[in-house]
Amino acid sequence: CAGRNDCTIDKVRRKNCPSCRLRKCFAAGMTLEA
Repeated sequence: CAGRNDCTIDKVRRKNCPSCRLRKCFAAGMTLEA
């Protein structure tokens, strides 16, 4: 991603960019309290 925040997060590539993966989790409804 190199800071573009546009990585494809799927089962194969989910470990490539932790930042984009966390952003996707928040978009899906995850909260910090969970």
